[in-house]
Amino acid sequence: MGTKIKKSKKIYLIKIVIIFLLAVFALIIFLRDVPETGVREEPKTTSQIDSAQKDYSSGSSREPVPTQNDKGSAEVSDNKGEISSTIDSELWTYSDTNEITLYTPGNNQLLKSGDVVEGESSLDSVNFRLIDNVSGVISMGQISVVDGKFSGTINFNTKATEGRLDIYATSVDGSEYSSLEIPINFSSQ
Repeated sequence: MGTKIKKSKKIYLIKIVIIFLLAVFALIIFLRDVPETGVREEPKTTSQIDSAQKDYSSGSSREPVPTQNDKGSAEVSDNKGEISSTIDSELWTYSDTNEITLYTPGNNQLLKSGDVVEGESSLDSVNFRLIDNVSGVISMGQISVVDGKFSGTINFNTKATEGRLDIYATSVDGSEYSSLEIPINFSSQ
């Protein structure tokens, strides 16, 4: 019976030592996060949202976040492959696979509402995405290819001055290929 008491005291002592070591370990971890001043720093945001700017100060002015009224909008009317004019082939833009050739607009061209996106393609249709530097994507959709040609009239409303027109194809799984990214400048007139 004396050995059972010695064993239980030994187990009890081991348990106490383990608990003590765990408490010391937790204290070391806690104190490692406290600077020498003894005051913890406030957590800093990692958010990229405009309202959580890392360099915000209450006394300086900030650019306003676009409101619903500032956001651009656009639509493209499919002209079923009707090409309105002949564009100099030196200004054409080709996709990396040569499945899409864009006649107009050209790189950094001034784009006005009512202008036309025109080109040719060996595909059944091409997709487009119109992006401005204020709102982001303001329109996207598809333009049919008829007898190897595509054409669509762009009507838009934006306060942006710059943007990009993407023309691309999509595979069955939705991935994009044969892409063209055309930087453009917007004109409100």
